[in-house]
Amino acid sequence: MLGQLQDEGKVRLIGVSNTYDVRILAALGKARKVQVVQNRWHEGNEWDQKVFNYCKENGIMYQCVLPLHELTISV
Repeated sequence: MLGQLQDEGKVRLIGVSNTYDVRILAALGKARKVQVVQNRWHEGNEWDQKVFNYCKENGIMYQCVLPLHELTISV
């Protein structure tokens, strides 16, 4: 359905979020290339490094999200 909407010019990019297994991205890519991945990321924990690398190697946009409650603000 999203693929058809994209073909008609009604949807620009197709993406997923909270996808932390490269095998899922590869499987989804068989039907239609995933163009954007939006996942939680923090440089210090490296828990999404495999997905980040997969995106980089396959020309997929990676958007990182860091919930505000995880930020530490110094005043």
